[in-house]
Amino acid sequence: MSGNLNRQTFMAGETLFSEGDYADKAYLIQEGIVEISKPNEQKQDVILAKIGRGEMIGEMALIESNHRTATARAVGDVTVIVVERAEFDMRMERSDPVVRQLLRIFVNRLKQTTNRKMDESSEPRW
Repeated sequence: MSGNLNRQTFMAGETLFSEGDYADKAYLIQEGIVEISKPNEQKQDVILAKIGRGEMIGEMALIESNHRTATARAVGDVTVIVVERAEFDMRMERSDPVVRQLLRIFVNRLKQTTNRKMDESSEPRW
């Protein structure tokens, strides 16, 4: 990353980004846990993942140059390093074109899997 790291802290319960937001940055988690969720057809939040230290969130929308597909919320206090879109795009452009395409394929497959999980969570359970 570039020399100046932009750190940000989110308090417990605070939203880092919401589904549908424009993707202008990704976050590398330094401390804490972030919950990734998406509402099902009944408007109930389905937790897709809990992400912790050393992991990145928000990268999928940056890879696809798209809007957020889920909401990220701090479970407890969270400290992150912010990766701005310009920095991310610069690094992607410098990477191998085959690697860039593989990342796009992986993101697409992950989105398909998530959508299937969301469909399953909307089905009545008897």
